[in-house]
Amino acid sequence: MTIEPVSLTVVIPTRNRPELLGRCLAALRAAVSPDDEILVCDSASTDPRVREIAEAAATTYLRAGRPGTSLARNTGWRAAKHDIIAFVDDDIEVTPGWAGIVRAAFEAEPGLGLLTGSVDVPDEDRTVDHPTSIEQHSQPHELAAGSARPRGISGNCAIRREVLEAVGGFDEGLGPGTRLRAGEDKDLFDRILGSGARGRYEPSMRVRHVQWRTRTARLGLDWSYGIGAGARLAKVLRTDRRHARSIASELFGRWGFADLGRSIRSRYKLGMAAALLRLAGMVVGVALGLATRVRDGHYASSGPRSVPVRSDERSERGNV
Repeated sequence: MTIEPVSLTVVIPTRNRPELLGRCLAALRAAVSPDDEILVCDSASTDPRVREIAEAAATTYLRAGRPGTSLARNTGWRAAKHDIIAFVDDDIEVTPGWAGIVRAAFEAEPGLGLLTGSVDVPDEDRTVDHPTSIEQHSQPHELAAGSARPRGISGNCAIRREVLEAVGGFDEGLGPGTRLRAGEDKDLFDRILGSGARGRYEPSMRVRHVQWRTRTARLGLDWSYGIGAGARLAKVLRTDRRHARSIASELFGRWGFADLGRSIRSRYKLGMAAALLRLAGMVVGVALGLATRVRDGHYASSGPRSVPVRSDERSERGNV
Protein backbone atom coordinates (compact mmCIF):
# COMPACT_ATOMS: atom_id res chain seq x y z
CA MET A 1 0.00 0.00 0.00
CA THR A 2 1.30 3.44 -0.93
CA ILE A 3 1.51 5.89 2.00
CA GLU A 4 0.31 9.34 1.01
CA PRO A 5 2.91 11.97 1.98
CA VAL A 6 1.68 14.52 4.51
CA SER A 7 2.28 18.26 4.44
CA LEU A 8 1.42 20.48 7.40
CA THR A 9 -0.25 23.80 7.89
CA VAL A 10 0.99 25.35 11.14
CA VAL A 11 -1.35 27.93 12.70
CA ILE A 12 0.08 30.45 15.19
CA PRO A 13 -2.39 32.74 16.99
CA THR A 14 -0.75 35.91 18.27
CA ARG A 15 -1.60 39.28 19.79
CA ASN A 16 0.84 42.14 20.52
CA ARG A 17 3.83 39.88 21.25
CA PRO A 18 6.19 40.52 18.31
CA GLU A 19 9.41 39.47 20.07
CA LEU A 20 7.97 36.13 21.16
CA LEU A 21 6.48 35.62 17.70
CA GLY A 22 9.92 36.16 16.18
CA ARG A 23 11.45 33.46 18.41
CA CYS A 24 8.59 31.10 17.62
CA LEU A 25 8.96 31.58 13.86
CA ALA A 26 12.73 31.12 13.94
CA ALA A 27 12.40 27.73 15.64
CA LEU A 28 9.51 26.70 13.41
CA ARG A 29 11.30 27.63 10.19
CA ALA A 30 14.16 25.33 11.19
CA ALA A 31 11.77 22.42 11.77
CA VAL A 32 9.28 22.46 8.87
CA SER A 33 9.82 21.39 5.27
CA PRO A 34 9.48 23.60 2.16
CA ASP A 35 6.10 21.99 1.39
CA ASP A 36 4.65 22.94 4.78
CA GLU A 37 2.70 26.14 5.34
CA ILE A 38 2.91 28.61 8.24
CA LEU A 39 -0.03 30.91 8.99
CA VAL A 40 0.34 33.72 11.52
CA CYS A 41 -3.18 34.53 12.71
CA ASP A 42 -3.29 37.96 14.33
CA SER A 43 -5.86 38.31 17.11
CA ALA A 44 -6.54 42.01 16.34
CA SER A 45 -3.12 43.27 17.48
CA THR A 46 -2.58 47.00 17.94
CA ASP A 47 1.19 46.64 17.47
CA PRO A 48 2.12 46.87 13.75
CA ARG A 49 5.34 44.94 14.35
CA VAL A 50 3.32 41.70 14.56
CA ARG A 51 2.52 41.84 10.85
CA GLU A 52 6.01 43.09 9.99
CA ILE A 53 7.68 40.15 11.75
CA ALA A 54 5.27 37.63 10.22
CA GLU A 55 5.84 38.86 6.68
CA ALA A 56 9.60 39.25 7.17
CA ALA A 57 9.69 35.54 8.02
CA ALA A 58 7.98 34.75 4.68
CA THR A 59 4.88 33.41 6.38
CA THR A 60 1.26 34.09 5.46
CA TYR A 61 -0.36 36.73 7.67
CA LEU A 62 -4.06 36.66 8.50
CA ARG A 63 -5.96 39.00 10.80
CA ALA A 64 -9.06 38.37 12.85
CA GLY A 65 -11.37 41.34 13.23
CA ARG A 66 -11.59 41.15 17.03
CA PRO A 67 -9.53 39.68 19.89
CA GLY A 68 -9.91 36.00 20.71
CA THR A 69 -7.35 33.21 20.48
CA SER A 70 -9.98 30.63 19.50
CA LEU A 71 -11.24 32.93 16.76
CA ALA A 72 -7.69 33.41 15.48
CA ARG A 73 -7.08 29.65 15.40
CA ASN A 74 -10.35 29.06 13.55
CA THR A 75 -9.47 31.81 11.10
CA GLY A 76 -6.21 29.98 10.45
CA TRP A 77 -7.37 26.41 9.92
CA ARG A 78 -10.27 27.50 7.70
CA ALA A 79 -7.75 29.20 5.38
CA ALA A 80 -5.23 26.33 5.43
CA LYS A 81 -3.95 24.70 2.25
CA HIS A 82 -3.27 21.31 3.84
CA ASP A 83 -5.44 18.76 5.64
CA ILE A 84 -3.22 18.28 8.71
CA ILE A 85 -3.40 21.41 10.86
CA ALA A 86 -0.83 21.86 13.63
CA PHE A 87 -1.29 24.54 16.29
CA VAL A 88 1.47 26.24 18.27
CA ASP A 89 1.31 29.43 20.33
CA ASP A 90 3.54 32.45 19.81
CA ASP A 91 5.41 31.76 23.08
CA ILE A 92 6.23 28.21 21.98
CA GLU A 93 9.51 27.04 20.45
CA VAL A 94 9.29 23.72 18.62
CA THR A 95 12.20 21.30 18.79
CA PRO A 96 14.07 20.40 15.55
CA GLY A 97 12.33 17.06 14.98
CA TRP A 98 8.83 18.29 15.86
CA ALA A 99 7.37 18.59 12.35
CA GLY A 100 8.76 15.24 11.25
CA ILE A 101 7.17 13.51 14.25
CA VAL A 102 3.78 15.07 13.49
CA ARG A 103 4.04 14.12 9.83
CA ALA A 104 5.10 10.53 10.56
CA ALA A 105 2.24 10.00 13.04
CA PHE A 106 -0.45 10.97 10.54
CA GLU A 107 1.20 9.08 7.69
CA ALA A 108 1.39 5.92 9.80
CA GLU A 109 -2.17 6.16 11.17
CA PRO A 110 -4.72 7.28 8.57
CA GLY A 111 -7.46 7.04 11.22
CA LEU A 112 -5.71 9.38 13.65
CA GLY A 113 -7.71 12.56 14.22
CA LEU A 114 -5.88 14.34 17.06
CA LEU A 115 -2.24 14.30 18.15
CA THR A 116 -0.92 16.10 21.23
CA GLY A 117 2.60 16.35 22.60
CA SER A 118 4.78 17.31 25.55
CA VAL A 119 5.63 20.83 26.68
CA ASP A 120 8.86 21.63 28.53
CA VAL A 121 10.63 24.91 29.41
CA PRO A 122 13.70 26.36 27.70
CA ASP A 123 17.00 25.82 29.53
CA GLU A 124 17.18 29.47 30.56
CA ASP A 125 13.79 29.21 32.30
CA ARG A 126 14.46 26.12 34.41
CA THR A 127 14.84 28.17 37.59
CA VAL A 128 11.42 29.85 37.17
CA ASP A 129 9.15 29.23 40.14
CA HIS A 130 5.66 27.99 39.22
CA PRO A 131 6.09 27.53 35.42
CA THR A 132 2.88 27.57 33.38
CA SER A 133 1.41 25.45 30.57
CA ILE A 134 3.75 22.48 31.02
CA GLU A 135 2.86 18.93 29.90
CA GLN A 136 5.50 16.37 30.88
CA HIS A 137 4.47 12.72 30.63
CA SER A 138 6.98 10.22 29.31
CA GLN A 139 4.70 7.50 27.91
CA PRO A 140 2.62 7.70 24.71
CA HIS A 141 -1.00 6.68 25.07
CA GLU A 142 -4.40 6.86 23.46
CA LEU A 143 -6.65 9.78 24.38
CA ALA A 144 -9.97 8.42 25.58
CA ALA A 145 -13.41 9.97 25.28
CA GLY A 146 -14.72 10.99 28.69
CA SER A 147 -11.26 11.69 30.12
CA ALA A 148 -11.31 14.33 32.86
CA ARG A 149 -7.98 15.84 31.78
CA PRO A 150 -6.87 14.61 28.34
CA ARG A 151 -3.12 15.06 27.90
CA GLY A 152 -1.95 17.94 25.80
CA ILE A 153 -2.59 21.63 25.22
CA SER A 154 -3.68 23.72 22.24
CA GLY A 155 -0.17 25.20 22.04
CA ASN A 156 1.15 21.85 20.79
CA CYS A 157 -1.37 19.75 18.91
CA ALA A 158 -2.25 18.64 15.37
CA ILE A 159 -5.71 17.79 14.02
CA ARG A 160 -7.14 16.59 10.72
CA ARG A 161 -9.21 19.22 8.94
CA GLU A 162 -12.21 16.88 8.59
CA VAL A 163 -12.23 16.42 12.38
CA LEU A 164 -12.16 20.18 12.97
CA GLU A 165 -14.97 20.63 10.45
CA ALA A 166 -17.06 17.93 12.12
CA VAL A 167 -16.96 19.63 15.55
CA GLY A 168 -16.88 23.25 14.34
CA GLY A 169 -13.33 23.95 15.47
CA PHE A 170 -12.48 25.84 18.65
CA ASP A 171 -15.30 27.33 20.70
CA GLU A 172 -14.95 31.08 20.11
CA GLY A 173 -16.69 31.77 23.43
CA LEU A 174 -13.78 30.17 25.32
CA GLY A 175 -10.11 31.06 25.64
CA PRO A 176 -7.95 34.20 25.87
CA GLY A 177 -9.73 37.32 24.68
CA THR A 178 -13.15 36.15 25.93
CA ARG A 179 -14.85 36.50 29.29
CA LEU A 180 -14.40 32.74 29.82
CA ARG A 181 -10.62 33.22 29.47
CA ALA A 182 -9.33 29.64 28.98
CA GLY A 183 -10.39 26.00 28.65
CA GLU A 184 -10.69 26.04 24.88
CA ASP A 185 -8.24 23.18 24.35
CA LYS A 186 -9.74 20.64 26.79
CA ASP A 187 -13.20 21.57 25.49
CA LEU A 188 -12.09 20.93 21.90
CA PHE A 189 -10.51 17.61 22.90
CA ASP A 190 -13.77 16.65 24.67
CA ARG A 191 -15.77 17.26 21.51
CA ILE A 192 -13.26 15.60 19.17
CA LEU A 193 -12.93 12.44 21.26
CA GLY A 194 -16.66 12.42 21.96
CA SER A 195 -17.31 12.45 18.21
CA GLY A 196 -15.54 9.09 17.88
CA ALA A 197 -12.29 10.44 16.40
CA ARG A 198 -9.07 8.78 17.58
CA GLY A 199 -6.56 10.79 19.60
CA ARG A 200 -3.06 10.09 20.83
CA TYR A 201 -0.53 11.74 23.13
CA GLU A 202 3.03 11.47 21.82
CA PRO A 203 5.77 12.75 24.21
CA SER A 204 8.40 12.93 21.46
CA MET A 205 6.28 15.65 19.81
CA ARG A 206 8.08 18.13 22.02
CA VAL A 207 8.04 21.91 22.33
CA ARG A 208 9.31 24.45 24.87
CA HIS A 209 7.08 27.07 26.46
CA VAL A 210 8.91 30.35 27.11
CA GLN A 211 8.24 31.50 30.69
CA TRP A 212 8.11 35.22 29.94
CA ARG A 213 5.44 36.24 32.45
CA THR A 214 6.13 37.81 35.83
CA ARG A 215 5.19 35.90 38.99
CA THR A 216 2.05 38.02 39.38
CA ALA A 217 1.05 37.36 35.77
CA ARG A 218 1.59 33.62 36.23
CA LEU A 219 -0.78 33.69 39.18
CA GLY A 220 -3.26 35.59 37.02
CA LEU A 221 -3.14 32.65 34.63
CA ASP A 222 -4.27 30.31 37.43
CA TRP A 223 -7.37 32.50 37.87
CA SER A 224 -8.00 32.40 34.11
CA TYR A 225 -7.37 28.66 33.91
CA GLY A 226 -9.86 28.16 36.73
CA ILE A 227 -12.55 30.16 34.93
CA GLY A 228 -11.98 28.25 31.69
CA ALA A 229 -12.00 24.89 33.46
CA GLY A 230 -15.24 25.77 35.23
CA ALA A 231 -16.82 26.85 31.95
CA ARG A 232 -15.79 23.55 30.35
CA LEU A 233 -17.41 21.71 33.26
CA ALA A 234 -20.61 23.78 32.91
CA LYS A 235 -20.87 22.81 29.25
CA VAL A 236 -20.42 19.10 29.94
CA LEU A 237 -23.03 19.30 32.72
CA ARG A 238 -25.62 20.02 30.03
CA THR A 239 -24.91 16.87 28.03
CA ASP A 240 -23.12 14.17 30.07
CA ARG A 241 -23.57 14.17 33.85
CA ARG A 242 -21.28 11.14 34.31
CA HIS A 243 -18.42 12.81 32.46
CA ALA A 244 -19.14 16.03 34.36
CA ARG A 245 -18.75 14.23 37.71
CA SER A 246 -15.39 12.87 36.57
CA ILE A 247 -14.24 16.34 35.48
CA ALA A 248 -15.45 17.95 38.71
CA SER A 249 -13.61 15.35 40.80
CA GLU A 250 -10.39 15.93 38.86
CA LEU A 251 -10.60 19.72 38.83
CA PHE A 252 -11.80 20.44 42.34
CA GLY A 253 -10.14 17.39 43.89
CA ARG A 254 -6.70 16.72 42.43
CA TRP A 255 -6.10 20.05 40.65
CA GLY A 256 -7.67 22.15 43.40
CA PHE A 257 -7.89 20.96 47.00
CA ALA A 258 -5.18 18.29 46.70
CA ASP A 259 -2.71 20.84 45.29
CA LEU A 260 -3.73 23.28 48.00
CA GLY A 261 -3.15 20.65 50.70
CA ARG A 262 0.30 19.77 49.37
CA SER A 263 1.26 23.44 49.26
CA ILE A 264 0.04 24.01 52.81
CA ARG A 265 1.99 21.02 54.12
CA SER A 266 5.18 22.21 52.40
CA ARG A 267 4.50 25.87 53.27
CA TYR A 268 4.74 26.78 49.59
CA LYS A 269 2.99 30.15 49.58
CA LEU A 270 2.98 30.60 45.80
CA GLY A 271 1.40 27.17 45.39
CA MET A 272 -1.27 28.00 47.96
CA ALA A 273 -2.14 31.20 46.13
CA ALA A 274 -2.24 29.42 42.75
CA ALA A 275 -4.54 26.66 44.02
CA LEU A 276 -6.89 29.11 45.72
CA LEU A 277 -7.10 31.23 42.58
CA ARG A 278 -7.86 28.15 40.46
CA LEU A 279 -10.56 27.01 42.87
CA ALA A 280 -12.19 30.45 42.99
CA GLY A 281 -11.94 30.76 39.23
CA MET A 282 -13.61 27.38 38.72
CA VAL A 283 -16.61 28.46 40.80
CA VAL A 284 -16.91 31.66 38.75
CA GLY A 285 -16.44 29.73 35.49
CA VAL A 286 -19.20 27.25 36.31
CA ALA A 287 -21.57 30.12 37.12
CA LEU A 288 -20.71 32.04 33.95
CA GLY A 289 -20.91 28.91 31.82
CA LEU A 290 -24.32 27.90 33.12
CA ALA A 291 -25.57 31.43 32.44
CA THR A 292 -24.33 31.39 28.82
CA ARG A 293 -26.30 29.90 25.96
CA VAL A 294 -24.82 26.88 24.15
CA ARG A 295 -25.67 26.10 20.54
CA ASP A 296 -24.25 23.17 18.54
CA GLY A 297 -21.75 22.49 21.31
CA HIS A 298 -20.36 26.05 21.34
CA TYR A 299 -20.90 28.95 23.70
CA ALA A 300 -22.49 32.01 22.15
CA SER A 301 -19.59 34.30 21.19
CA SER A 302 -19.56 38.07 21.41
CA GLY A 303 -19.26 38.96 17.74
CA PRO A 304 -19.36 37.77 14.14
CA ARG A 305 -16.75 35.43 12.75
CA SER A 306 -14.00 37.08 10.74
CA VAL A 307 -13.50 36.00 7.15
CA PRO A 308 -9.92 34.78 6.77
CA VAL A 309 -7.92 36.93 4.34
CA ARG A 310 -4.42 35.88 3.39
CA SER A 311 -1.79 38.61 3.14
CA ASP A 312 -1.16 37.67 -0.50
CA GLU A 313 -4.85 38.23 -1.33
CA ARG A 314 -5.23 41.71 0.17
CA SER A 315 -4.84 43.54 -3.13
CA GLU A 316 -7.93 41.72 -4.41
CA ARG A 317 -10.09 41.43 -1.27
CA GLY A 318 -9.05 44.30 1.02
CA ASN A 319 -8.39 44.28 4.73
CA VAL A 320 -10.39 42.37 7.31
